[in-house]
Amino acid sequence: MRLLFILLIAAMGLAGYLWDHPATLKQAITQNRLTEQQLTLERYTDASIRIDNVIKHAIIQIPYAARMRVAFIHIAPNTLDLLRFDITNATTNPGHPIGELTADHSISEWSAYFSKLLNDQCVNVNSVQTSTISQERLKSLGIRRFLACPIFNNHRQFLGAVFVSWDIDDPDPSNTTDVEMIVRRAANDIGREKTT
Repeated sequence: MRLLFILLIAAMGLAGYLWDHPATLKQAITQNRLTEQQLTLERYTDASIRIDNVIKHAIIQIPYAARMRVAFIHIAPNTLDLLRFDITNATTNPGHPIGELTADHSISEWSAYFSKLLNDQCVNVNSVQTSTISQERLKSLGIRRFLACPIFNNHRQFLGAVFVSWDIDDPDPSNTTDVEMIVRRAANDIGREKTT
């Protein structure tokens, strides 16, 4: 009982001090917010590094592949197109441009294959089968075709896709089943990463 009384007195003394010194309270709150933001940034950076490692490991296993990119979907409430995607991570095999990591694209660019991705299917797409906007971006990188596999987290929420692409001068892979298995494994690893 005596310990409880001492703790109560100490708490009241601290509250009184903070009441008399609001700048100290404000500084403590601000410092706590900064610490939370720093932790969030560190978690995001660590996850991004791990995703980079996953795709770097995957692309070296795919003969003639030019690049591998990761796109995540997000909701943009103040736009006409509610679902958008960002290209967050990318890697290449030597001799190929990586392209920009761009953000806030309309999900309508995936209209030719979006339903298949939602149904947990990988898609093999020729660049001329994509939307006009996508065709322009793909052409600027020299992409002739790509294979995309969906990313789901452990709760089966659709998060985005992993894309591996071949440029105009690159031969097609001899075994697309093996390529799909490699890309699907990378997508699964990334999905598990985004769950934690």
